Amino acid sequence: MPPIGNRIKERRKELGLSVEDVAFELGKNRATVYRYESNDIENMPASVLEPLAEILHTTPAYLMGWDDDPNDYENMDGFIPNMERINYMMENGIDYKEALAREYAIQNMPQEEPIPNPVIEEIETILNTMSDDELTMAKNILLAMKKQP
Repeated sequence: MPPIGNRIKERRKELGLSVEDVAFELGKNRATVYRYESNDIENMPASVLEPLAEILHTTPAYLMGWDDDPNDYENMDGFIPNMERINYMMENGIDYKEALAREYAIQNMPQEEPIPNPVIEEIETILNTMSDDELTMAKNILLAMKKQP
């Protein structure tokens, strides 16, 4: 049975999370997370274990080595965040929890026919030639169209 620190580190890497991501969400500094991963902190309190398991989309039982299945099927629904997209959102002023919520929503949107790349490129060309006022008007038109049944 791997020590808890190994399981934390392995799960973090599986999800593509950095130590900084986990530390931020946990409300700890990254040195503390490194200490958890290196097994320097042997008696992890439940007040840390439960939120850590949630951040790592697993169960406290898995982290403690009592269960070999890392998946928390009850809360996960197959969700593995795209950290590149989350980091982009955070760089643009969205906090971590909101970015995770948006990522979950993106991944759970109904799948429709993809828009062909030439169409996307044409839209991008048109948008790049528009003034701020024209962009605002286009956005309002699109929003009005979206509200129609």
